[in-house]
Amino acid sequence: MKQIKAIVFDFDGVILDTETTDFEAWRAIYRAYGAELSLSAWLPIIGDITQYFNIYQRIAELTGKPVDHAELYERQRALHIEMLKNSAPMPGVEDYLCAAQQLGIRVGIASGSRRSWVISRLEQIGLADRFETIVCRDDVGRAKPDPAAYLAAVSKLGVTVDQAIALEDSLPGVKAAKSAGLYCIAVPGPMTKNLSFQDADMRLESLEDVPLLELLKVLTRT
Repeated sequence: MKQIKAIVFDFDGVILDTETTDFEAWRAIYRAYGAELSLSAWLPIIGDITQYFNIYQRIAELTGKPVDHAELYERQRALHIEMLKNSAPMPGVEDYLCAAQQLGIRVGIASGSRRSWVISRLEQIGLADRFETIVCRDDVGRAKPDPAAYLAAVSKLGVTVDQAIALEDSLPGVKAAKSAGLYCIAVPGPMTKNLSFQDADMRLESLEDVPLLELLKVLTRT
């Protein structure tokens, strides 16, 4: 590989484990209606809103009762944010950011979530000012697995796609990064750890497992 000049992080699941809390918040809502939300039903939509099944319709089907979409959305969002209240960045994230700064490597975010969500959560965990660029779904008008967010992030960082690596925790995210031409490292979270990630170039169980400097040495030899 060429010299690595930039790292593009996914947000949900890589920087902060919002994937688990999103699922748990919706599961709590389901249970309040006497229904159950299975992980097998939820897993395919992680990282890919284009596969998003109609949560509200499914509750109505399971319970035989009408639901108020807006009210349920607000309840789930409030519960989700409450669950994240004392959350910290995923292991190794801050170490990677510090190492990248010391090494002169540029850092950005390419997220399939909306900007308001990403910025609010980054502010919550004290990392809002640590990224040179943040590209979200509403910035590019398309969500992963479309590569638009990655292409925009790389462009804003002023590097070429072969000079950047992507860190992803979902299959749609890996597809987006690879479609954009980036070298992609899968870093699965608790919700996606049992997936194969066969399309990723490398897999790390945690960023803590391999310090950034060591990773860069490996990559420059490939």
